[in-house]
Amino acid sequence: MGRESVDVADIIQQRWNAIVDEQSIEDKLQIAFLDALSTRLGGWVERRFVVNADGYLDFNYDIVNNFRIFPDPETRASDYKLSNCRWIVKEGWETLDVVKEKYGLKPSEYQNEKKFNWWNTLNTIFQRTKDKVYSGDSESYDKENDRYKILEMQERVTRKVYKCYDGERYFTLEPADFAKAKVDSPDLNIVSETFEDKIHLTTIIPYFNNAILVDEDSPSPIASFDVFPVLSYNYNVQLNEQTSLVDLLIDIQDDVNKAKSQVRDYVTQILSGGVFIDKREKETIKEIREPTQPSL
Repeated sequence: MGRESVDVADIIQQRWNAIVDEQSIEDKLQIAFLDALSTRLGGWVERRFVVNADGYLDFNYDIVNNFRIFPDPETRASDYKLSNCRWIVKEGWETLDVVKEKYGLKPSEYQNEKKFNWWNTLNTIFQRTKDKVYSGDSESYDKENDRYKILEMQERVTRKVYKCYDGERYFTLEPADFAKAKVDSPDLNIVSETFEDKIHLTTIIPYFNNAILVDEDSPSPIASFDVFPVLSYNYNVQLNEQTSLVDLLIDIQDDVNKAKSQVRDYVTQILSGGVFIDKREKETIKEIREPTQPSL
């Protein structure tokens, strides 16, 4: 059993080494590090599951625009694994053709779903991290490039699951799945009830009255987001209060620039401005230039 575990670990390590070379992971991480050093938003790496050319499910890593990632503001910068992060919102812009192809929806299906009000409740939070207000057609549709804003919310939720045993193995099922499996496998029994975290996906297009494109749990059994941050510092502060190396240098540079500007302004005033003296000094200078005759 031990040798089998070593062989599996070797296979995983070899596949990871291949991914690093195939996708230039080191170069992408350098870009994320630069984002982390230069901006307070940090760098963000996206990890997705894709089907490769051989038909196998594989990892795909990419660097996302850090100005289009909005994490739960209560998340701490020290929580780089986002274990206690409640949700993340990703902003994207796509043409209508891409939306139809990716989500399989027709314009007639774009209905306003009022029961999903998370978008309205997050407006104030977004305004804390970005100056733009996320409302109105002008903010939801790029007319020049013919692209529509797409917002994907990944939310960590807790689901009740059953620990089941079918006579051969143990596994977990949600209550609805257990009811279906029980019909085909009468010997399936519930060992215990527990709760597990999952990632729930909700995708909307604000332009079409907040049309719901996706509303389902992520198929991944792991309750982790598909993005993770790279930060300059892991201080125990909220992510929206985080700093960066360049951000810490701004104040110093501002002081230097201000001091130089003051010196330059002072020299300019001396060279181009008039010289003002006191009235008494003016009379003294006049007497020196025109000395009076001594009285006899």
